[in-house]
Amino acid sequence: MRVRGLPAPLSYTYKTGPPAPQIRPWPWLSSLLAALEEQAERQAGEKEHDEDDAQREHLRRGMESSESVYELDHQQSLPRPSGCGELEAPTRRARGAGELVVAGADPGAWGSSLQAECCSRRSTAECRPWACLFWYTKIRRQEQHAVSEALTTEESHMSFRASFVLALAVLPGCIADLLADAQDVLPDSATAGEGDTGITTGTEDTGDSVGGSVQTVTGDTPTTTSVEAPSSSSSTTAEPGDGPQIVEFSVTPMELSEAGSASASAVVSEDVVELRLAVDGSEVWTGPPGEFEWTFWATSAMASNGLHQLVLTARDEEGLEVSKPAELEVMLPASGTERCSFLEDVGSSWLNGAAYSADALLLVGAHAMPQLEATVWRLDPDLCEPEAGFPWSISQWSDLAIAGPSQAVAVAIDELGRMAIAANLGTGLDRRPYLAVLSAKGALVWEHVGAVGDTYNGLAAAPGRIIAVGERLVGEQPLRIDGRVEAFDLAGIEIWSDTLAAPLPGDAWTDDANIHNEYPRAASWHEETQVIVVVGERRIRPLNEVWTRAFTVQYSLNGSLLGAWTSQGLDASDDGLAAVTKCGDVLVAGGWVKDDQSPRSPAARWLDISGSGAAERRIDALSETTTRGVACDRERKVSAAASSEVAQAFALGFRAAADPFLFNYELKGAAATGAACDARGLFCVIVGAQGNHAWARIHHP
Repeated sequence: MRVRGLPAPLSYTYKTGPPAPQIRPWPWLSSLLAALEEQAERQAGEKEHDEDDAQREHLRRGMESSESVYELDHQQSLPRPSGCGELEAPTRRARGAGELVVAGADPGAWGSSLQAECCSRRSTAECRPWACLFWYTKIRRQEQHAVSEALTTEESHMSFRASFVLALAVLPGCIADLLADAQDVLPDSATAGEGDTGITTGTEDTGDSVGGSVQTVTGDTPTTTSVEAPSSSSSTTAEPGDGPQIVEFSVTPMELSEAGSASASAVVSEDVVELRLAVDGSEVWTGPPGEFEWTFWATSAMASNGLHQLVLTARDEEGLEVSKPAELEVMLPASGTERCSFLEDVGSSWLNGAAYSADALLLVGAHAMPQLEATVWRLDPDLCEPEAGFPWSISQWSDLAIAGPSQAVAVAIDELGRMAIAANLGTGLDRRPYLAVLSAKGALVWEHVGAVGDTYNGLAAAPGRIIAVGERLVGEQPLRIDGRVEAFDLAGIEIWSDTLAAPLPGDAWTDDANIHNEYPRAASWHEETQVIVVVGERRIRPLNEVWTRAFTVQYSLNGSLLGAWTSQGLDASDDGLAAVTKCGDVLVAGGWVKDDQSPRSPAARWLDISGSGAAERRIDALSETTTRGVACDRERKVSAAASSEVAQAFALGFRAAADPFLFNYELKGAAATGAACDARGLFCVIVGAQGNHAWARIHHP
């Protein structure tokens, strides 16, 4: 049993320094002290204690007025009361100015002995347990008085009470008897109203303030900067019969001004067996307090804005319930609104790809300093500012002697959190493909250089694999190109490769002379079907006419070609695909359509499990424009980077094939080449070039 309001056992070391925490007087303690002294006298049947009545009265006055008690010389010897047996009082040992350490018998062992001596002989006339307690208190006071010069006035005022509390703390088994003995002699005013007054150290004991043991339950850590929510459980003894209580219920943060999360936390009494959480009138969570975990995700202005009402209901085993409300206000900018932008203002440069790591936005492209080099930029995703040490170019990270120009074309994050960069070295038909894996901070892990005549266009990460897609030159007069797919393990070993050339699965025609070209542009891993999907465009000749058509192929992780799909030209005579991304449980690809001599228009296709993009497709009326990058956010909204042939880019947002634009930002003087969304599916980026400078624009979801 613990006396409500009683502090934990005090330290046995006293030091000078900052003022000690303030101890408020206990109004009931003076009455309790007097009652205990009278009880001790009646039990013992002996004469009064060695101090005279005036000294005893001085003690009580000191307790109530917070003044020093017992100005005894520390050399004075106090007689040991009868019944305290062979108990050895702790003695002091000076340890430098202002520090006093209780030595002699071990305090814990001494307390146990005192308890055994007094409580085991509770009924005998010899034992005077409370006289023992008072004697020990005086000994402690005597020791403290020896260093009273070094203690602050506030510490001197509290020292007797600290000694008395310490004595109580080492007599846990006797407390019940103490209260029982005092029950008849304590007036109601001593235990009612004022009984809640205890020791404070600057913050209130939440558990005692409600009279019950408490459980602290929290949701996930918010993804926005906010006041820290409770993160650990706590409990303290409760008075019976209070019913379930919700001490605290809050949402952190209470306001969201941009996309992110807010988590609910609660402190409830120990008797609570079930919690229910309702948001805006709908129940969103129910379960035991220990499993309470709920997070609100603000994902867009349309889906999340407003003042949200949360109500937490707690129930105990008897079916009693109590509820407590909280509010969360969300005010996000409109979808597509710029959050921040980046422009490389040193030298000529452009970007070809982007990917979000756990803590950064990675951009790749080319940077002339003065020679054109494959380069990676690592940006703060919240501020669009480059981190120290970036941009970082191939001549800085590579162990190879790379001569001539180079440019990075794609970037992906592997399952170890490292960045994989695909690049091409050289110019014209003599280019060579290059693949490197760098640590999160840019240190080279491994690199690979391919054969002359091969090039890379895209990159994807899969379980235990890094997939590079591109082209292989097979003839120059006329120009003949086949598709190329290569798979590397995480150590940089090429484990399989494949050449894509007609006929592909599903073709009803042949290309024995290999005069029709295939151009794989991008790839993505599809978790649901466990396949690697490659997208691009190819030249076909089904009926003595040659068309350019979008196509997809599917591979297993081990390199088996599982299937292929080629567009039938349902919307125009020519079409193609340039990008692909995962969106929920499907893949979305971006590209273009063109009918005969008409200009291109941007297009998007939702691929089914066989890789076909025929069923659901979207074509937007933006002349001479191609979708070059696609990304998908948490709400499965597609962010598309489209670029025209007249120095004009578009940041596009939409949900499905037949839906209107969620946003359509025209960006004059820019070229867009890629898109990506962060790992949380909140913020997305469009990358490319603004004039002759690498450029990126992050927008709100």
